[in-house]
Amino acid sequence: PRAPRMTDVTIRPPAGVAEIERCVALQQEVWGFPDREVVPVSELTSVGLSGGYLRVAEAPGAGLVGFCFGFWGRASGRAMLYSRMLAVQPAWRGHGLALRLKSDQRDFTLAAGADRIHWTCDPLVAVNARLNFGRLGTECDRYLVDLYGARPGTALQLPLGDRPVTVFVRGVWRDYARQFGAVAIDA
Repeated sequence: PRAPRMTDVTIRPPAGVAEIERCVALQQEVWGFPDREVVPVSELTSVGLSGGYLRVAEAPGAGLVGFCFGFWGRASGRAMLYSRMLAVQPAWRGHGLALRLKSDQRDFTLAAGADRIHWTCDPLVAVNARLNFGRLGTECDRYLVDLYGARPGTALQLPLGDRPVTVFVRGVWRDYARQFGAVAIDA
């Protein structure tokens, strides 16, 4: 099969419930979410119907290969979009699709008259850190303890090299004043 070309990918609102169901499947495929943690069809539909951001990435011959969504909120008295999730199929990573989805989300936010996007990301997942801090220039204003489950005694799947590696968390240290920390692991 030929390599993915981003010029072939269309970013657009989903065209019905079947495509929103595919977004649910992508959450499980990309992030490994169990049923209880996926954002369901009803919530994704509500985001789209209420003026929030819900877009899919469609590639000819491959169907939906990614999606991104966010909802409106307020921070410090100003309107902002809270970017809740981005998911791109593994075969389509490393070609700029995540950056295209986030850029489209930025354009949507600016066109609506807001100039802020807030989101969470798991900095312990290398692909997240590279996109959010390296490519998008994100500024971190807080670290939410255990939002993604990094606790001593738990296992994490880290994308190291070309495959996920299971590591066990031995300890977690965070410096909130300087916004960084470390996790001691055993592979």
